[in-house]
Amino acid sequence: MADTKRTKAALATLFADNTSGDISPADLRDYLESLDVSRAALYWTGFATTTLASQGTLVAGGTNRVKVLGATTSKTANRFSHDNNKLTYTGAPTIKADIFGVFSFEIDLANQSVILELYLNGAYLIGSYTPSRVAIVDQPWQMTIMGETNLATNDFVELYIANGTSAGKIITPHAGYLNIQEIPLG
Repeated sequence: MADTKRTKAALATLFADNTSGDISPADLRDYLESLDVSRAALYWTGFATTTLASQGTLVAGGTNRVKVLGATTSKTANRFSHDNNKLTYTGAPTIKADIFGVFSFEIDLANQSVILELYLNGAYLIGSYTPSRVAIVDQPWQMTIMGETNLATNDFVELYIANGTSAGKIITPHAGYLNIQEIPLG
């Protein structure tokens, strides 16, 4: 029999005071499964340049975002699969998750305003952008990003970037890390 993740409310009802004495071994396994959080992390290992072909708007969910390129490696994965700059939730049921990322890069022209955003299933994840930062030419620049969302089976998260100053600029990654952690019993 497969163990099942249960919500906090379902577990609270089950374990109310156990006055009926009906907690089974399967219920206890479900409890343990519910505490085993889904998590994933990836980091960039191959630093392909990303060309920002057109100027983007530097507001949350603005225009002309480009997926950050480069090869990535899965650091850890529990109920997630990994592809380049993409973490896909493979578990069930739907979970609430915190997302955190840090990204270091160079840009090929000084005084460029850059923004990072998280995308969920190919669309902007509301509330998950960094305020624009001005990058200095040929010097590594680091930005962090955070978000929170519900993830259903096969939902995926990616990191996107935009330049609000000018088009045709090249982003060269130095390092990057993206982490997703389930909020247990959320």
